[in-house]
Amino acid sequence: MPLRENIAPWDFPRQLGRICIVEVMEDPLDFIYRIDGIHTSVSASSDLRNRSILDGEPMEIYRYMYKDLVASIEKKEPVLWHVNYGHDKLNFNYLRLTLPLQKKSEGDFLMTFSYNLDRIDGNFEAVR
Repeated sequence: MPLRENIAPWDFPRQLGRICIVEVMEDPLDFIYRIDGIHTSVSASSDLRNRSILDGEPMEIYRYMYKDLVASIEKKEPVLWHVNYGHDKLNFNYLRLTLPLQKKSEGDFLMTFSYNLDRIDGNFEAVR
């Protein structure tokens, strides 16, 4: 796995808004957003920087994402997810690339890049 220190999301200015970096916490297993891309975070009802993925609303969607992240760390390799999920009046149809990263010391991270398949620019619309 590449080192977290070797990844600088701002090196990808056109994609930066769809990049997230989450820290993997153990015992209990959790994911804390360290960088929450502006184009992906608008689809949530709150800013999740420095917060658990389990704090996201609507809860059902973030629980779905949590399961994908668990599977990603178990695989220990890049995973491309096709997310086609609906809840209430919300529908999500996008690709999420999940890349495992590692710190020099203990602890792992995941970097995600998401692309909304329903829009030509790949950005996400704000939840109303």
